[in-house]
Amino acid sequence: MSSNWSKLKQKLSSETTSEGGEGKPPRLELKMAKKREREEGTSDEGEGGVWEVAGGGGKKRSKVVGEEKGLSAEMKSQYVGLDCEMVGMGVDGKQSALARCCAVNWDGEVIYDSFVRPKGFVTDFRTQWSGVRRQDIIGGATKAVTFEECQEQVARLLKGKILVGHALKNDLDVLMLKHPRTHIRDTAWYRPFMRPHGSKFRSCKLKELAKQHLKMEIQTGEHDPHEDAKAAIFLYKAKRKEWEASIKERSQKAKVMVKHSAVSSSSSSSSSSAQSLSESTTVAATTKVPKVAAAPPKAASSSMFASVASISSTTKSTLDVDREKKKKSKQQKIDKD
Repeated sequence: MSSNWSKLKQKLSSETTSEGGEGKPPRLELKMAKKREREEGTSDEGEGGVWEVAGGGGKKRSKVVGEEKGLSAEMKSQYVGLDCEMVGMGVDGKQSALARCCAVNWDGEVIYDSFVRPKGFVTDFRTQWSGVRRQDIIGGATKAVTFEECQEQVARLLKGKILVGHALKNDLDVLMLKHPRTHIRDTAWYRPFMRPHGSKFRSCKLKELAKQHLKMEIQTGEHDPHEDAKAAIFLYKAKRKEWEASIKERSQKAKVMVKHSAVSSSSSSSSSSAQSLSESTTVAATTKVPKVAAAPPKAASSSMFASVASISSTTKSTLDVDREKKKKSKQQKIDKD
């Protein structure tokens, strides 16, 4: 319990006692006082990210509500928040070029921040959004690095890390880098951070998400990549547990679908094999039928042999008759003589 809360409670108790010692401190006043204390950040914060916002009375520290507790330093080191600012090139200034890149760690602290010298001629600095001015990236006094230097440094930072940001496709495209899809946490495409639009969902602006979920005002003027990267990683921290659970669930469903597809493919191949075997058996059976049906030719050949045999026997009998006739004629001649 904070010292402010103890003093307030003591004061209310003394006032009640001075009035005659009757009754207890009004419960509503106690609750309201404690609520104001929490909002002002004077109560114990425990573990949680802290957001600093410049204001009339300096900087106000605000706890990020909902952050998961108990993460190890090693786990936290696996996350990098990223945001880039672009300037316009080309005749109409619509061709984006990298002008500044900022990366933050789990706690929103800057681990890389540099202006970048564009390769071509800048036609629109987009200062009202990017916060980039001519002297930041052009001229001898600038400390801006080359595009290749920035690209190499950022690629080294992101290697093997989980990348957190808002609309990260734009940042990766302008950096000409690729990152594994499984290692990307984009607050623009996380379903609970999106708004329904008919039967579909649309992404919200980072400014809207920071106000709704972090109770913070950002991008009130020129954009600050540090502020934007920090907002993105704090949004992720507030929903990390649910976010990772949803990814794990989708992964398990995908594995089940792949397994089911493999089983279906195997069963279909087995059935097709059985069908082909059945067809081959049927073909074999049908090819045997002509062989069975070929028996009549055998019968025909036997009947042919029978016919030949009958012809030969007929011929033999005819020859015997002729032989008998000749024998009789010879005998008649001998009798006459």
